[in-house]
Parts: sequence; structure tokens; C-alpha cells
Amino acid sequence: MLLKELKYIQKNRITSIHDFDSSTASDSPQVFICGRLSSALKIAKKLVSPWVVDKLAQDKPSFLRADGRLAPIYFVIPKNMTTRSKFDGLSVNSTFRDCVGQSVKNWKSHNKLELVFVDCTKSALEGALVGLNMAHYSYKQVEGLKDDTSYSVSIPGGKKEHAQAIDQANLLAASINISRHLVNTPPNKLFPGSYAKLAKQVFGDLPNTEVTIWDEKRLEKENMNLMLAVGRASENKPRLVHIKYRPRSSKKPIAFAGKGVTFDSGGLNLKPGAYMRWMKKDMGGSASVFGLAHQLIKSGVKTPFDFYLGCVENSVANNAFRPGDVITGHAGKSVEIDNTDAEGRLVLADVLSLAANKTGKDKPSLLVDMATLTGASRVALGYDVGGMFTNDESIAQKIEKHSFDVGDPVWLMPQVPHYKKPLTSTFADIANSSSGMGGAIRASVFLEEFVADTPWVHFDINAWTDSIRGGFSEKGGNGQLVQLMSSFLSK
Repeated sequence: MLLKELKYIQKNRITSIHDFDSSTASDSPQVFICGRLSSALKIAKKLVSPWVVDKLAQDKPSFLRADGRLAPIYFVIPKNMTTRSKFDGLSVNSTFRDCVGQSVKNWKSHNKLELVFVDCTKSALEGALVGLNMAHYSYKQVEGLKDDTSYSVSIPGGKKEHAQAIDQANLLAASINISRHLVNTPPNKLFPGSYAKLAKQVFGDLPNTEVTIWDEKRLEKENMNLMLAVGRASENKPRLVHIKYRPRSSKKPIAFAGKGVTFDSGGLNLKPGAYMRWMKKDMGGSASVFGLAHQLIKSGVKTPFDFYLGCVENSVANNAFRPGDVITGHAGKSVEIDNTDAEGRLVLADVLSLAANKTGKDKPSLLVDMATLTGASRVALGYDVGGMFTNDESIAQKIEKHSFDVGDPVWLMPQVPHYKKPLTSTFADIANSSSGMGGAIRASVFLEEFVADTPWVHFDINAWTDSIRGGFSEKGGNGQLVQLMSSFLSK
């Protein structure tokens, strides 16, 4: 069933692309997405009442509904939006994404509409379609595989040069929505085994792509003991998913690792009920890696990639790992367990070590992990801005700058070496956590112990939104980092 849901998300809602003819009144509702107010006024003078033209000219709204001769007409003018900060996205693409996305609710009840792009650049068109598709995402609608609004696209002055932009926008939006849907899926449907099977189904037949799944026996053979410890108490045993993409290229691969804790009870350091309520989203980092892999591989990029999903369930049972246990993982470092609720970094430690220690043509030029790792990052940055840590600030600064263009913001946090001191253990090489301030930084310096000498970027994200704004029409998974990293790696 999960595969059917992801295929539903990938379905193209654009039924046709054609030139716009303003001389004929349409019997279908029309949405005019205009790059300039003057363009909207020119269209309005032909199709709607004079008072509507006056309202457009005087109020300069970013959205307006009017009655056409045969059907409703909607005007969306993103450049008339109020001033945006860099955390909202400063590019034309992100402005059109959010304005169109938040306008969709006004016409969502129609079965079919015509989108007319007037004086819109390629970037504006792409952003508008990403926002449109994001706003149409609804968990219940996808789960029920229900019919949804379809669109024809009209572009005055020609369509051929825009067809590729439409395909790219649809692919990006589908990839973001796939990530969102994985986070929203309940943990009785998405657990390590079903997650690994889904990855095999989605990526297994794509060109230049190979999917390998390690079960608990293979994980034990490969000394992935930290990951195994976290998942030991669950009947849903851990799975490591490796999606290997190798187009013809002389470049070294870029490796991504995603924390895939499909449900986190906290283990023996049990979370309070209120904190446990939404812990199906603790696999949000892996969902972002999954969505990113979908976008990059399907777009046929020439860079080789490795995508790793560390899938486990942190449960409670008589065989659960305990505070005080000492476990030696893939890297050969012994780790004393201070807190079983600091489990995500244990999973990532093994996965990062595995990726970083590849040799030859498989040795990564860059290692990136994505994880819903610490509440401390949320305290520092809130729910919408991702924390970014690194051992190579030159790379991270470029990513940060790009995030403010695309409106998928991250903030470069300090990697403070002496914050590792509280992780000193009398009984092991390192402890997995400690009490005190700077929890997000301490988690990051712990992870740095497992990346060897590889350039590395760590994202500590929320992967969830409670805000109904822009392209988010309901609370839930937000596909964080998919647009940022796909855009950064494709530029």
C-alpha cells in the first residue's frame, strides 16, 4: 500500500500545456499567475468587471478572486507580497512557491482549472508549480488515493521552452511530498522492514542504481553494534538501506546518511507521553534523504551518490540496552551509554563510520547526515530553521547562503571542540551524552568522532511543521532540506 501512495504522489496533475488565447472566454476556472501587476491589469481589462481592475490597481493584492463571463477567475501576483526575510527565501522561485501555495486553498474545490503564466520567468514558473503541488498534498487524500484537482497550463507566447521547467518542478514537488508522507505515515505502517522494502521498490529498478539491504544478521557481521543495540528491544528488527547511484562519471561520490528511527519511545530512559506522542517523525532525517535521492536520481544528475538509511525502532523490553552498557560499534570505538534516549547519534555513528571508511572510487568527497537529533537545536533555532554543523566551514557557508535563496533555511552552528569533554568516560572511549547546556553541539562533536578525515556536514532538523503557510496546507512532515540540497547539488 505504501508503494501505491508514493506512486499517487508522483502522479502529474498537469494534463496539457498550450498557448494562451485571451480572445476566447473559458468555461473552466482560470488562475492567472502574473509576474507584474501591469500584466494582471492588462488581462483583467479584457475579462472582468471594471471595479475589479480598479481594486487590483489601487490595493495591489497578491491574490484576488473575480467573476469571469463563464467561470471564476483568480489573480495571483507574487511580487505584491509583503516584505520577506531571508528565512522565507529571497529568490523569485521561493516567492512564487509560497504565494501560489498559500492561494491554492481558494480554488482547491474545483476539479479542473487552467493555469495561465503571464510574464513569468522559468524560475517563477518552477516555484509556482512546486508551491501548487505542495499545497495539494494531504495525508488523508494520498492514503485514500482520492481524485484531486487537475490543471492545464497556458503560457502566452510559446510553451516549448517551459516544458522542461514544468517537469523539473513536478519532480521536485513530488520528492518533497514523498518525504513529507513518509514522516506522516504511522509507525505501525512504516517500520524498519517495511521502510527497507519500500526503498527497494522505489529505487531498485532505476537506471544506474543499486539497492542493498542489511538485516540484523548482516549488521552483526559488519559490527554495526550501536545500531543493533538501539533496535534490540523491538520486534521490528533494524535494517540498513544503501542506495548506490553510479552514473558514468569520474567524480568521487557524495554520501548521505539519514537517521531512520521509525518510532522512539526513549528506551529505558522513557520519554514522557507528551514528548513521545509525535515520535513517528524521528525518522525525518532519513525521509529527507529518501526524498533527495528520488529527486537527484530521477533527474539523472551526473554526480555519483550514496544514500544510507539507518532504520531502527527504539522500544522497551527486558532485553533493551541500558544506561551503563558499553558497546563497540563499526568504527572500533567503545561507547558508554549515558542515556538510551540519545539513540539517534548511535545509529548515525555506525552509518557514518561505514560511509566514511569506504575506499578507492567509493570514498566520498563529502559526507552529509540528516537527523531529527536534539531538542536543543529546536530550542536554539525554533521549528523552521535547521541547525548545521561541520568540520569544513567553506562548504557549509555556501550551503547556508543558498538556503536563504531557496527558502529552506539552515543556520551554521559552532562546532566547539572542548564541548566533547563532558562526553569523557571512565569505562569507554566516549559516552553518548551528558547533562548540561549546548546539547546540539555535544551531539555533533560526538558524531564527528566517526567521520574520520572526510569533509562532513551534519543537519539537526525538525522535519515537521505546525504552521499552515506557503505550500503547507496542513501540519505534519515538511520535507526539510530536500529543496535546499537538490538545488545546491544541481546548480
